[in-house]
Amino acid sequence: MKTIPYWTGLFLADYTLFLVPTFLFAVLVSAIHLEAFSDSILAFIITMLGFGFAIISLTYLIASFFNEQDIAIRWNIAVQLIIGNLLPLVIMIIFAGATYNPVI
Repeated sequence: MKTIPYWTGLFLADYTLFLVPTFLFAVLVSAIHLEAFSDSILAFIITMLGFGFAIISLTYLIASFFNEQDIAIRWNIAVQLIIGNLLPLVIMIIFAGATYNPVI
């Protein structure tokens, strides 16, 4: 099988697996009229559509640097943890410190 159809099919399968819980969550929120989410459920779905594309692409990019699957999975988790959680936390702390204006 050629490379482009293989990766396209794999991506579509992963994206479909990502979308299933997203839409199930949207249906659940709509069914029980959960106020915290139901007002912005369309924005949630649109955001998740973009997030799924980005996270799957990043996963493939990181995995392409490794020959062994176990090492790729370990690095993938570490890199996505740092980029997805720790980096935004550091940015927020720096921004909060830069905008902090104590009243003297």
